[in-house]
Amino acid sequence: MSLYGCLKCEEVLCECGYEYKRRYNSPEEMANFLVKILGYRSQEEVNMIIQLLNAKVQDAVFTENKPVQVKNKHLKR
Repeated sequence: MSLYGCLKCEEVLCECGYEYKRRYNSPEEMANFLVKILGYRSQEEVNMIIQLLNAKVQDAVFTENKPVQVKNKHLKR
């Protein structure tokens, strides 16, 4: 990521995912990046994160040109 804000959300550490989409072109590249992020966690913790991620993916709508939209708006912030 650059020192300048994301083109979409304007945050220096992108919060909307657009900069990551631009940086990691293939699913394999993105998966490798995510593995590195989880690198200092225990295997048990990584497995729990993956389970939580799968649940959140089921409650989301993904499109190529918009940030992820959550189907169930009842989630607490």
